[in-house]
Parts: sequence; structure tokens; C-alpha cells
Amino acid sequence: MCQSRFAQLQRLPDKGKEGTALTQDRNERAWTWVVALGLAMIVVGLLAVLNPVATGIVSGLFLSFIFLLGGGIALLVGFTDNGLSHRLVDIIFGLLSIAAGVLTAINPLIGAVTLAWIAGAMFVVSGVMEVVSAIRGGGHRGLLLFLGIVDVLIGLYFLFSSPELALVLLAILVGAGFAFRGISILMFGWMLRKNPSI
Repeated sequence: MCQSRFAQLQRLPDKGKEGTALTQDRNERAWTWVVALGLAMIVVGLLAVLNPVATGIVSGLFLSFIFLLGGGIALLVGFTDNGLSHRLVDIIFGLLSIAAGVLTAINPLIGAVTLAWIAGAMFVVSGVMEVVSAIRGGGHRGLLLFLGIVDVLIGLYFLFSSPELALVLLAILVGAGFAFRGISILMFGWMLRKNPSI
């Protein structure tokens, strides 16, 4: 009886091996979709750089959506909060955010230029922090100092550029972001093709 039971157990399929084979089979088919996604993101990045006005409009509309969403949440919190001072701050912030969202939706290019100037300010702050870190004696002082100076210069260029140039710079940032993500996804797709057990 024990021997026949043992023989039955030996004939059962190994679920671990079946699961691994199933995963490999799915990955062998999925790599083409991953590569297609990577290529699509690269194309979107190139289109963003080639058409800065369209990129600016889309960026402005996205910023408008963020303002409206944040304003709506702030109003909701403001009307449900118990403390009077907190309620007032949340309601004012919510109304200002909604107003900014409506204005940005009416003229998305203004929102896009503002977004470019915000990116410039972020570059300046990041660069100053890198320069301070290099002066304080952090690791790789020369590299940190160089990157900090470059970031500050890029940020100042963004901040003091004309609105038209700010749109072009924003388009380059958005396009580069899409292109680099597309390249990394593309590389993952090729890795998946060569080694489906990933």
C-alpha cells in the first residue's frame, strides 16, 4: 500500500518546474511588448523635442490638473477639519490652487513656462547644495563641484530665458525624460529576450 502511494506521488508533476516553465514562456512572448513600449517612449520623446508648443500645452494642462486636484483636496480637508485656523488655511490654499488651475487650463502655455522656471529654480537649488557639499569635503569633491556649477548655470539659463526659450527647454527636458526611460525599457526587453527566466 505504501509503495503504491509512493509511486503515485512520484508521478505527480512538479509544480515548481511547471511554474518556472510557465513564467519563461510568458517572458518569451512578453519581450516584444516591452521592446514596443520602449520604442514608443523614445518616439514620444523625439516628438516632444520636435514640437515644443504641443509639449508646452500638454505640460500646462497636466499642471492645471494637478492644481485643480490639489485645490479640491485642500477644500475638502478645509471643510471637514475641526480647527478654525487650519480650516481657513486649507480653504484659502484650495481656492488659490483652483484659481491657478483654471488660469493654467485657459492658457496652458503660461503654465508650461512657469513649470520651466520652476525646473530652473530646482536646478539652482540642487547645484548650490552640490557646491556646498563639495566645499564641506564630501566624497568626489571635484566632481561634485563641477556638477554643482553646471546645475547652477543650467538653472540660471532656465530662469532668465524668454518664455519661448523656456518652452523649448521644457520640451527638451520632457523629451529627454521619455527617451531615457524608453531606452531603459528597451534594454530590459532585450535582456528579457536573451534570458526569459528574469
